[in-house]
Amino acid sequence: MTNKNECPTSKSSRFSKASQTVLKVAGKQAIHSIKHPFISNKTKQEKQHEHYKTVSKDIFKLLSVLKGVSLKAAQLLSMELELLPKEFQEELKKACYQVPPLNRAVVRKGIQAEFKKTPETIFSSFELTAFAAASIGQVHKATLNTKERVVVKIQYPGIEKTIHSDMKMLTFFLLKLPIPKIKEKKTLIKTYLDECQSRFIEETDYLKEANRLTFFHKKNPFKQIRTPKPIVDLCSKSILTMEYLEGKHLDEWLTTNPTQEEKNHYAQQLWNFFSFFLMNHNILHADPNPGNILFMENRNLGIIDFGCVKEVDPDFPSQIANVIKYHIKREIEPVMDIYNKWGLLSSELQENSQQVEEHLQFFREWLTLPFKEKEFDFGKHPDYLQQRFSENFKVAMNIMHNTTHNFVMFDRAYMGLLTIFHRLEANLSISFDDNKSIGDKHE
Repeated sequence: MTNKNECPTSKSSRFSKASQTVLKVAGKQAIHSIKHPFISNKTKQEKQHEHYKTVSKDIFKLLSVLKGVSLKAAQLLSMELELLPKEFQEELKKACYQVPPLNRAVVRKGIQAEFKKTPETIFSSFELTAFAAASIGQVHKATLNTKERVVVKIQYPGIEKTIHSDMKMLTFFLLKLPIPKIKEKKTLIKTYLDECQSRFIEETDYLKEANRLTFFHKKNPFKQIRTPKPIVDLCSKSILTMEYLEGKHLDEWLTTNPTQEEKNHYAQQLWNFFSFFLMNHNILHADPNPGNILFMENRNLGIIDFGCVKEVDPDFPSQIANVIKYHIKREIEPVMDIYNKWGLLSSELQENSQQVEEHLQFFREWLTLPFKEKEFDFGKHPDYLQQRFSENFKVAMNIMHNTTHNFVMFDRAYMGLLTIFHRLEANLSISFDDNKSIGDKHE
């Protein structure tokens, strides 16, 4: 007998599960729409809130059962584009991607299949129990025969096929939901999910990640920023072996009561790394979450996990820098020009600079504030990040018809950095200028 909470594995069963949820939500939406047609606006808002809370639980239940990257993509869509009602966002924030660890025998078999040797032959020690896991694979600690400590990332079998089917299912599911705001933003949602799928698929190619590790390690000009070197002979499409970096993650490091100067130092290093590679190499480490940052000894900063990396179009970095400068100067026409190149505005707004500027007033002040100050103190602006989720901010989001594939991962990376700076209550210089001279160069 099948457990009703068991994750459906076949493509048809997963689509069936999604279709059932769409019909269930549509039925609830229809009942909600015909009830109480003459109630006051206040009562209507209360009823809407209750309705969305109920519907969001149905949606979360589906995504939790399906797991996979569909849940991860829905969380990103909810938190970064603000397209789903706040009740949906709150429900999705509860989600924590969890996947059962690979059986030890499967781990051994996977290594032997790739390298024609057992783990005991390749490594002087290998921990068969994973110490970290994510949506694509899990990570094991090991020691080479040279005594060098490494980590070995092993991909979940068949994950690439799951990504294709799950993202197709999620796109179908979201666009079928009877929620007006989602229906209005179909083009934007599809662009966003297509970009997520491209990045997720790239993450399954560990040889590509190994090449990126080599690239960042060679091009990194910052002596106090460490990136792991890949062990090239022990890398394949589904197994990645790299240098082990010793350090503390954000929560653990904060318990050591670091000084304000130390917080500022690490935050500045992180920003410099991000802006240098964007402006000089058109490339983003697009997943700067606290789990991928290590606070190391001697004021060194470790940046790990280069699975989600985005190579942007050559003109995108200068466009980002320029649009911020134009907003600071309140020059709407060149802003419009860039937004139209990105495809952000609908045909009705492409030449209506006055209406666009009206919608952008709060967003403009929010966006440019850190760039207008020589050093921006997150400790003195404790509500800065929260303002992004305000009704005033959503006024600007309402004019977005679409987005550029470049901006999807840029926004993810930028907001990830701001979240870390907020947690650190750091005081740092945020700028895209003079990146060619930033940092201590390798000799």
